[in-house]
Amino acid sequence: MVPRLATPPWLLVMYITVFLSCSSFSIVLPALWPYLCRLGGDAGGLALLVSIYSVGEAVGALAFGAAAAAGAPTRSVLLAATAVGLAGSVLFVAAQGAAGRPAVALAALAAGRTAQGAMTGGMQAVQQHHLGAVVPAAALTAATVAINGAATLGFVCGPAVAAALAAVPRVALAGGRLGVVDPLTAPGYFVAAACVATLFAYAAFFGDGANTPAKTPTDDDEEAATAAADGAAAVPPLSPPPPPSLSPRRQAAVVAALNAVFFIHFFGFALQETVTTPLVAALYGWGVHASAVLFTAAGVAAVVALVGVAVATGQGVLERTVLAVSVGLGVVGYGALVSPPGAPPSLPRFLTAWAAISVAFPLGRASVMAAFSHALRGRPQGGYMGVLLAVGAVSRVIGPFWAVRAFTWPWGGVAVFGSTAALFAVVAGGATAAVWSSL
Repeated sequence: MVPRLATPPWLLVMYITVFLSCSSFSIVLPALWPYLCRLGGDAGGLALLVSIYSVGEAVGALAFGAAAAAGAPTRSVLLAATAVGLAGSVLFVAAQGAAGRPAVALAALAAGRTAQGAMTGGMQAVQQHHLGAVVPAAALTAATVAINGAATLGFVCGPAVAAALAAVPRVALAGGRLGVVDPLTAPGYFVAAACVATLFAYAAFFGDGANTPAKTPTDDDEEAATAAADGAAAVPPLSPPPPPSLSPRRQAAVVAALNAVFFIHFFGFALQETVTTPLVAALYGWGVHASAVLFTAAGVAAVVALVGVAVATGQGVLERTVLAVSVGLGVVGYGALVSPPGAPPSLPRFLTAWAAISVAFPLGRASVMAAFSHALRGRPQGGYMGVLLAVGAVSRVIGPFWAVRAFTWPWGGVAVFGSTAALFAVVAGGATAAVWSSL
C-alpha cells in the first residue's frame, strides 16, 4: 500500500511559496520591455534581462542547494534565498530613479533579475532536498508532482495578475521619494510583497515540525508517535536518511541520465516560450491576446495532467513510467511541428502538437526530480539538486538564442523542431531507458 502524504503546515508553505515564486516570474515579463524603454534601454538590454534570470537560477540553485546539503537548517537557507529575492525586487523598482541613465538603469535591472532568479532556483533546490529527506520514498513522486503543480499554477495565474496590475493608477510614494507605483513598476512591488509574505510564512510555519516525516502513522509507529506527542521524544532535525538503493556507480549513471533528460525538457520549454507568439502570428495571424489564451490553456492542460499523475502515483505508478510518457510526448509534439517552408501545419495539427509539448514539460520536470531523489537515497541531495536545476537554467539560456538564430534560415522551422524532436528521441529516449533499467 502506498503511504498517504499528509498536508502539514510546512508542506502548505512550500506549495504557496513556489506558487508565488513562479507567478512573480511571469508577472514581471509583460512590463519588462516598456519599463526598459522608459529608462532608455534597447532590445539588446531586453535579451540580457530575459536570459540573466536563468543565470541567476543556476547560481542560486548551486549555492543554496550546496548549503542545504552541507547541513544548514532548511528554514535558514530558504529565508536567505527569499531575502536575496527581496533585494532583487527592491533593485527592480529602484531602477526607475535612473531614468535618463540607461547604463545605470540596466545594471540595476540586471542585478535585480539575477537576484530574483537566484531566489527561485535556490528555493526549488532546497525544497526538493527537504522533500527527499523527510517524505517516504513511495510518496515522494506524488509530493514532487504536487510541488510542480503549484509552480504551473503560478505560471498560469501570473499573466492574469499582470493584466490586473496594468490597471493600477499612478501613485507617488512619499511624494515620489520612494518611487512611483504605476502599471510598469507595480509588478516589481508585487514581487517584493510576495517575498515579504514568503519570509513571514517560513519564519512562522516552517519550524521544527517541518522536519518530521510527512506520512500517516502506521500501527508500528503508534508507540513512537504517542511518545512524541507526550514530549517524551525529541524531534530530530531530519529523519535518518534511508540506505542507498543503488551502488555508487549505478547512482552516477542514473544521475547523468536524468540531467540529460532535464536539459532537453527545459530546452524544449525555452523554445516554446520563445517562438510561440511570433510563430502563431506568422502562421495564423494571431495577436498577443490569442497567444496569451493559448499559453493559459497550455497551463491548464499541464495542471490537469499533473493531477492525473498525482492520482496515478498514489495508486503505485512509478515515476519512470511518467518519465517515459513525457519523452514520448516530446517526440510526437515537436515532430508534428516539422513542416517544409510554404507548407505550414494545419491548425488542428498545430494544436495537437502544442498540447503534447505543453504536457510533456511539467510531466518530465516532476518525474525527473522525483526519480533524482529516489536515485540519491542515502546522500545529501541539496548539491545534486542544485546542479540539476542549474542544467535546466543553462538550457533556458541556450534555447532562445538557438531558436532566434535558426529561424532566420530558409529551413529554420525544420532545423528547430526537427532537432528538438531528435534530441527527445535519441538522447532523452536513451537516458530514459537507462533510468528504467535502474529504478
